[in-house]
Amino acid sequence: DLNPILPSLGLMYLASSAREAGYEPEIYDAQVYHHSFEEAVEEILKRETDLLGITCWTSNFQRVMHLCDALKQRTRTPIVLGGPHVTMHPQECIDDASVDYIVQGEGEVTIVELLAALQRGEGGNLEDELEKVAGIGFKRDGHGVLNPKREQVQDLDSIPFPAWDLVPIHEYRPAPMSYRTLPSVSVLCSRGCPFSCTFCDSIAIWTRKYRLRSVDNVLQEIWWLYENYGATDINFWDDLWGVNKKWALEFCRRLKEEGPPGVTWNCECRVDTVNLEMLEAMKDAGCWSIFYGIESMDQDCLDAINKNSSVEKIHDAIRWTKKAGIEIYTNFIVGLPNETPEKARAMLKEIKKLGLAWVKFTVLTPYPGTPLYDDIKSGKYGTMTEEMSRMNGYEATFVPYGYKDLDEVNAMHRSMVRGFHLRPAYILDRALSIRSLEDIKKYWRGFVALMKG
Repeated sequence: DLNPILPSLGLMYLASSAREAGYEPEIYDAQVYHHSFEEAVEEILKRETDLLGITCWTSNFQRVMHLCDALKQRTRTPIVLGGPHVTMHPQECIDDASVDYIVQGEGEVTIVELLAALQRGEGGNLEDELEKVAGIGFKRDGHGVLNPKREQVQDLDSIPFPAWDLVPIHEYRPAPMSYRTLPSVSVLCSRGCPFSCTFCDSIAIWTRKYRLRSVDNVLQEIWWLYENYGATDINFWDDLWGVNKKWALEFCRRLKEEGPPGVTWNCECRVDTVNLEMLEAMKDAGCWSIFYGIESMDQDCLDAINKNSSVEKIHDAIRWTKKAGIEIYTNFIVGLPNETPEKARAMLKEIKKLGLAWVKFTVLTPYPGTPLYDDIKSGKYGTMTEEMSRMNGYEATFVPYGYKDLDEVNAMHRSMVRGFHLRPAYILDRALSIRSLEDIKKYWRGFVALMKG
């Protein structure tokens, strides 16, 4: 299987918080074992737990509801849903007959309080106990009720490290271009993003308030992962790494001086939050690649999604990152508002000149609950379909006014993916960058995935 399989940090954070409070959590991840839907149902029922927790994204919402329904037919174990889709559409989720509880937003404190309320309510006053738990939804007389939202955790150091021991760490497989060595582990240094791109749904989960763990706490986790799993390759999974330059510089200095030997890492930044000093410090501390969410090289398209960026800043960041000796990975979105096929083809020509190590081309997905979704629903920019199973970033659901239909958007996406990566000059450049057997494996996986795409 060529598709990346990544662990759910969210579930592992919930599990570690529940365990710290005295409960005995388990994590079951069907994708790791390549289980069918029917096999997944049997595996879940086999565990005989007191509460079943399921995480839900918009792209898998229909499958999750199908799973809840199948489980409800065979067990009386309560089901609690959490995740991005639930946070953006809580009433819809709690109203479903097969869902008993939902958790909105950050769940580490909420899940512990929910478990305690369920225990206290065993004597018959369950609804009264549930009313006291901020951030949940539950059923009262058969109807979905939403409690007030919970305030976010301000001290991120208070949250225990994710429960990696509850998942088969060596079975996970990152995307081909996103790691140096295995096992490659994911770490979060921060939550929230102070920017307001209209297509992004992370604001609904984390809000625009940017919260940071202490450098000490992050270094402790890196050492813990090294000592317990031999992990020296880290993928910082923050929506936006290094917004606070003072923190970033201190982290880089201390990771180099105090961190485990041979640590390599990558992260995601914005082109307007980096400078040469910071990039050189990152390289010195083991950073080998940065993923920039550039999205477009057309200013009209950038302005339409409130990217608050410019083509000039894009070129500056790329120049500085190359000078620092860090590989550049980027995301470009096909089918943005104001885009036309002509603009997309012109953009591909420009992207080819940038000297990028890898480009991820996605298709615009207007997720329900985002400002862009509301704009498009009102008739601005184009038309869309709301088929949730297609809302995955790789299948078109939105047709900008410059395109004929969804098929033309999908065809442009395929054309840009292959047009960039299958150039002889690019293939030669990547071949010359190979330094290990693992490099050969990951490039081969990436090539085969491109040909299948």
